[in-house]
Amino acid sequence: MFREIITECFLQRGVRLNPRCGSLLSKGIVIFISINVVFLCADFRQFYNKGVLKLNPDPEFGKNTDWESLFYDTKKKMVIAPDGSFFVSNTNQHTIMKFDSKGNRTKTFMQKGAGPSDGYYPGDLSILDGKYLVIGEYAETRRISIFDLNGNFVKVVKVSTPPFVSLGLKNNKIAILTKKLLDKDRNENIVIIKDITTGEEKKIASFFTNRRIINVGPMIYSPGNFEGSVYLEKTNEGNLVVGFSSSNQISIYTPDGKIIRSIDLGFKPVAVTGDMIDEYKKYRVQSLKNDRFDSETIKRIEKASFESIMPDNLPYYCNLIVLPDNTLWVVEFANMEIAANNRVRVYSLDGREIGKMVIDFGVYKTNIYSSISFFKGSLYGLFEKKDSEDIDLRIVKVNL
Repeated sequence: MFREIITECFLQRGVRLNPRCGSLLSKGIVIFISINVVFLCADFRQFYNKGVLKLNPDPEFGKNTDWESLFYDTKKKMVIAPDGSFFVSNTNQHTIMKFDSKGNRTKTFMQKGAGPSDGYYPGDLSILDGKYLVIGEYAETRRISIFDLNGNFVKVVKVSTPPFVSLGLKNNKIAILTKKLLDKDRNENIVIIKDITTGEEKKIASFFTNRRIINVGPMIYSPGNFEGSVYLEKTNEGNLVVGFSSSNQISIYTPDGKIIRSIDLGFKPVAVTGDMIDEYKKYRVQSLKNDRFDSETIKRIEKASFESIMPDNLPYYCNLIVLPDNTLWVVEFANMEIAANNRVRVYSLDGREIGKMVIDFGVYKTNIYSSISFFKGSLYGLFEKKDSEDIDLRIVKVNL
């Protein structure tokens, strides 16, 4: 039986274990952060004017927490609750951890299983109606778990198709990204809105991508989804922002699925060149070596041609982030080595371009295809230091 290795390069709000982030990415190049707050944020015009936002951590935050014992793998997502506490999904351990606003763990809940308060590889986390925690699980379980913000089980929501991404909106509505294999070479990415009280599902958008793979002996290898990825974000009013990174257009919907407006980003296409492909191939091969794949597999991939999996142009961006002031950050897809992508264009939600900047991650490993969370003028995230030999993941607070 063939073994398929899917390594997709764009994390739309994270792993979740994110179906769009492959297991073959270099260990530790992970920043799992989410946005779900409606509080005041710092005035970012200073960063747009300077052109640089440098992330300097608050040394007092979480200084008494043993991060190493809690975060010994990188498959995690985070969301901030309205009171400043936050939740982290511990995907491989099938649990959810709650922390207070100072970075101290206060509770762990959920366990592996199919029971009412159990879960199976929890990933996506978001807040629904300011009072419920929405937990996306392994897509094939076709279920989403709902807990209150004290970590108490509320209900399980059954979904008709695998929910690869889930996002709590408002008025009991959840946005879901699902996928359908049309044939062996083509996928349909479908955005639906589900009412968790009535069970009603409404399809609002779909995007088609080619499934580009390389046959390398007894293996089918897909090193990256350069056809584009679908991104879901939420505005402060609970509206849904939908973007497909191979399109210049972003659309905003009400929680009921009605279109509000579409925004043209005005990006120019960047052609894929032979030099880009060669550099990316070297990057992927080195990632496989870092992940200690067997030498025979690596040799086959070194001999394989990567031209067949590349489109004519790069995707336009590799993440969307909605800030508490309802500005939209669009992270440009500037390099196939995703860790190099830290250039941001800033828009208002009516489509006006406000500014540009570069994010300087300082001592941390750069990876901006995950979301960023803000709460009362501070930025929060799960970061890992650049020079760490082992996993050195921890929650970081940056005062802006």
